[in-house]
Amino acid sequence: MLAANIPRGVLGLLFDQKFGLLMYAPVYLLAPLGCWMMFRQPERRLFALVLLTTVIAFVAKLDPDAMMVGRRERAGAVSGAESCRSSRR
Repeated sequence: MLAANIPRGVLGLLFDQKFGLLMYAPVYLLAPLGCWMMFRQPERRLFALVLLTTVIAFVAKLDPDAMMVGRRERAGAVSGAESCRSSRR
């Protein structure tokens, strides 16, 4: 994985017409504004820092292979069904 591909990948995850996050949940566009507003209020600054740290840790921990599990299972189911059909002939 090249660091140069990260911005392109992030843009794809956000704006892709089929699988993009913002296509299905445009409310996430307001998240940076809410985070900025929380950091401006001293009594909420610690809570905002904890939330931001949690999100960063979660995203950093994501395994690209784990995100593809559904595709593998479907592909296996199709190939299994095809093998059953071919064995009956």
